[in-house]
Amino acid sequence: MSSVFEPYWVKASSQTPAAPDALVVYIVAKLGLNGTGQHYPLAVVKREGGLIDLDAVQGRDVLSAILGTVAVFSDPANHVGIESELSLADQFYQDPNNRLHRTELSNTPAWMRRCIAPQWECGVPEFPFISTCLLLGVAFDRERGVGLPALHAPLGTVFSDTNMEYAMAVVDITDLNSIRYGITAFRSSVMIQIHEPPREHDEYSDWGDSDPPGLRELRLEDNRVRDPLSAAAYMAKFEYKPCDSLVENLDKVELIDTEALERIWPLSTAELPALSVSPTEEDFELVSLIDALLETERLDISETLLAQLTRAANWKQILRHQIQTLSHDIGHLPITGQLLGLTFANELHLNLAPFNKLSSLSLFAALETARATPVSISLNIDTLHDSPTAMIDALLTKPPLKSLYLLQSPTSTSDTPSKTFFSALTTHPGNPLAHFKKLHVSVLFSSPFSGELFFPVTSPAPHLPTHPIQHLFLRQQTQHHPRQPPTSQTHYLAPLLLTPERFASGFLMYLRSLLTSTDIQHPSRTSLWGFACCPPDLSADPKTRVEIGPVPFYPSDPPKVKELPEGSWNVIVERGIYVDVGNKGPEGEGMSWMPDLMGAWVRYALVRAVKTGGIVVDRGGEGIKKGEMEVVGLEGFLERAAPGVDLGVVRRRVEEFKREMEEWPGQGNLREGMEKLAVMGGEEARGLLREFFDR
Repeated sequence: MSSVFEPYWVKASSQTPAAPDALVVYIVAKLGLNGTGQHYPLAVVKREGGLIDLDAVQGRDVLSAILGTVAVFSDPANHVGIESELSLADQFYQDPNNRLHRTELSNTPAWMRRCIAPQWECGVPEFPFISTCLLLGVAFDRERGVGLPALHAPLGTVFSDTNMEYAMAVVDITDLNSIRYGITAFRSSVMIQIHEPPREHDEYSDWGDSDPPGLRELRLEDNRVRDPLSAAAYMAKFEYKPCDSLVENLDKVELIDTEALERIWPLSTAELPALSVSPTEEDFELVSLIDALLETERLDISETLLAQLTRAANWKQILRHQIQTLSHDIGHLPITGQLLGLTFANELHLNLAPFNKLSSLSLFAALETARATPVSISLNIDTLHDSPTAMIDALLTKPPLKSLYLLQSPTSTSDTPSKTFFSALTTHPGNPLAHFKKLHVSVLFSSPFSGELFFPVTSPAPHLPTHPIQHLFLRQQTQHHPRQPPTSQTHYLAPLLLTPERFASGFLMYLRSLLTSTDIQHPSRTSLWGFACCPPDLSADPKTRVEIGPVPFYPSDPPKVKELPEGSWNVIVERGIYVDVGNKGPEGEGMSWMPDLMGAWVRYALVRAVKTGGIVVDRGGEGIKKGEMEVVGLEGFLERAAPGVDLGVVRRRVEEFKREMEEWPGQGNLREGMEKLAVMGGEEARGLLREFFDR
């Protein structure tokens, strides 16, 4: 009697196991008092695969995204902004009303998913600066100066071990001086169901493969453990081509612990509790002392009091927590400011963002009490007690303050407080914009995600002498394509609040995008990201330093430029593609099989309106006269707009950049006498600007 045949599954031998073709990257940090909390997500970005295998985000692309993210979050230039938002994240996750709505990652194949979408598709992120850092770390190619397609995703996005479309990278920023990472990715294989006993001579399928006939199904590997992979282990698992330099750099970064995955790869569907933050029993004596001090009208800071407060090793954290808990009722009191000043004693940054209802009096008291005068300060614009003018008055009492960070609440629904405060900064008689070398305004980072300009879409744009760049005018053309007329674009740079030094650094990154590509239709939108992801200044190493700024974006109905205010600076850029027909002959005949060799070139000028009252655009009218506009190169611009800059460093950096672009691989030679990068003459710059005005 023959046994009953039981169908079974076998792996298809004609197809190798597949890797995920998309990537999701999470930023997480351990929140809570004294490190007793749990890891929470702070930003999520996805990079989707495309319609063909060449567009898959795998191997080298995954490692580049992680290394770029680690570089951004490791750079000290970004730490104050990140730490300020981390303090707001503590508050956000303590509120039960802010529980995240879980969103599953799509398990639909890449060719069925939309692969390119605006980065603001999911609305404004709760932590816009951290989200911008992640977006640029994952999706900005600093070698070529262009952005790659990427999507901001909701904080509630969760990973699952049933997902075969996405690899997951997690970057833990609990300690910004020791960032960690980990990769999770599962193999998927085609399985075939054998539904009848094999025959002695099985027929081949019509496709000519050696697999048996039967139902086919794509299945994930069985061993799907919560064990993050290193870069080397990930590359080995999927047998990718070696990326030695990327692997070596990531080998220097520690791996995350599995506890970092708790909220982004949950073990169950049960709703996770809010962050619980409360002092321990050992801290109750200190808490009682703080409560008693808050009952007094003015604090007498004596050695005895300091000895009582500093008994516990974590006294600063406990004191800040108690004030934060009660700040809605006591934030405006001078004694609150005094106690806050004590908690930031000898620290260079005064992070007051998590404290509500601060007044000019409590702010002044905090600045006075801090033993070492801080050089930077963070405030939450949405929760201030006093008017912007009163708060600015208090800030200006401390001349050493060089950086001002103006944050929004994670649940903010209006930009009005930010606009009001910024307006006060621009009109205050104390000229605070000249006082602060760095101005970080949170709403400028959230604007690209909301799709709304923070600055009013009007012309003329507000002219700020400390941030003088207004517009960038770009004209693109190519030789040997007579039927394709030049294209022109106007980009509004004023909302980026670029200081002269910051502009110069970002401008070289922008020029990199124009010169490393020979595409006639250049992706100029993402190339502007270079102004948001570049070294702090020209003296910094462009290969190792990266400071994050607001991402440029495009309003749906950009205004026509009607006026260039007196003293304002604008940039004119002309980009061309030179086609070297080589041996094809003058008409390109006889050797049509040979590819064209193309080389990109750029001419630019920085122009300043010097005419009294500015230059008013009169379309079709007279041209711009020589005495009405000053035309210079990058060095001349910095000499005038930032007199303290070392022009020798500027000259050297520009020459290094020009040499690098001359040697860029894959491009043809330019015509004899043509330069890869050159500064326009005055007449040419005025003529091109006139063309832009007449369009």
